[in-house]
Amino acid sequence: DVLEDYVSRPALETELRRLLLDDRRPVVTLVGRGGIGKTSLSLKVIHDLYHTDRYDAIVWLSSRDVDLKSTGPKPVRPNVISPEEMGRLYAGLVLPPEQLKVKGFNARSFLEKQLEANELGPCLYVFDNFETTQSPIDMFNWVDTFIRSPNKVLITTRLRDFKGDYPLEVKGMEDAEARDLVARTAGTLGIGAMLDRNHVDEVVHTAEGHPYVIKILLGEL
Repeated sequence: DVLEDYVSRPALETELRRLLLDDRRPVVTLVGRGGIGKTSLSLKVIHDLYHTDRYDAIVWLSSRDVDLKSTGPKPVRPNVISPEEMGRLYAGLVLPPEQLKVKGFNARSFLEKQLEANELGPCLYVFDNFETTQSPIDMFNWVDTFIRSPNKVLITTRLRDFKGDYPLEVKGMEDAEARDLVARTAGTLGIGAMLDRNHVDEVVHTAEGHPYVIKILLGEL
């Protein structure tokens, strides 16, 4: 379960949920450093959206090229880095195999039409780790050209070079959130007995609330 060790971040969750539920701002961007929690935050809020009637479909398209493990970064092959690859992946999710083989079928054009008016109903498209796509600014302009309400796009990225989106910056955890993460991670690693208050203070201060740095520091310990 990707949310198994997730520490709630109420202020960010509330703001992101509000943005994804409204009928304005067709493109919302979560901006922040790598490992700051953009993907986890997205997954948590999207899970909550299942209990609303705002979207009939939610599609996750990942360009992630690194998995941030507790033992360190691990390179992985991105699923989609171009409009053509995104179109093929999306078409493979929603269309029967025989339709994909029809002569003249263009997966990119199909996705462009679905961004404008999805046949499944209102759709949230999530583009995770957008900075590792083939050409992020060109890719953003492509998405921005075709997306139409009531559909919406959520982008997670380390970049802040786009115009026309609504950015929500993800910074370090608040103090109570960081200490909760320290306690949970220490418990998972079996080092809770080794940590006194001074140790916890040092980890929180050194990491500046950065979730992945907290995990790495505790892993080193």
